[in-house]
Amino acid sequence: MIDPSQVQVDTAIEREAVARAINSALVAFSNARKDLGLRKSRKPKSKKIGTSGVPANPTIEILNRAKQFVEQCGSPERAVEAIEELKKLQV
Repeated sequence: MIDPSQVQVDTAIEREAVARAINSALVAFSNARKDLGLRKSRKPKSKKIGTSGVPANPTIEILNRAKQFVEQCGSPERAVEAIEELKKLQV
């Protein structure tokens, strides 16, 4: 007579073996695609935009405006303080 717990163990072992075989096949397929230079087709990423709606890389115009703002504030430290206070108000 076969012990029911042994049947469960055998079933679990078989499932694990099948899962490993499937995973191994998927990894091999992925590696083969990588070797051939094939990749999943994805949508092109959109340009990153900072939190203020300004592009992440500042342009000359943005830098000139920042320079004017610092001059109006009197020093870079005061300009930073003003910006931090503005952030607190917008939250």
